Amino acid sequence: DRDNDGWLTTDPRKQCSKE
Repeated sequence: DRDNDGWLTTDPRKQCSKE
């Protein structure tokens, strides 16, 4: 799934690491 930051990952921890 894509996070709102544009990450293409299923790991929510990686999704949140983009600040």
